[in-house]
Amino acid sequence: MTATASSAADLLVAKTQDRSALIGIVGLGYVGLPLAMEFARAGFRVLGFDVSRSVVEGLSQGRSHVQDVASVDVGSSQSRRIWHGCVSPTSCPSACPRPYPRRRTPT
Repeated sequence: MTATASSAADLLVAKTQDRSALIGIVGLGYVGLPLAMEFARAGFRVLGFDVSRSVVEGLSQGRSHVQDVASVDVGSSQSRRIWHGCVSPTSCPSACPRPYPRRRTPT
């Protein structure tokens, strides 16, 4: 089923309900990767963005760099939808880290 609606808000609601929305996640770290996995498990197509080439290459090869996400889950056929997609997501929540204090640990 393709979502049709009269306003942008109606369109977003319709695409969410029929799972035709493409979700973009900016930052695939300890917040973004679990978020992307949950959207994929819910049946959405997900497009993940990260500035680290090694993170993107590892995920593309089915390796997780986040303790809360198992590599077996990243490598599953259901989660593969995360690393493929077009370039104009319907929604794009940002999961970028907050600034680090002097001790270089997240706050």
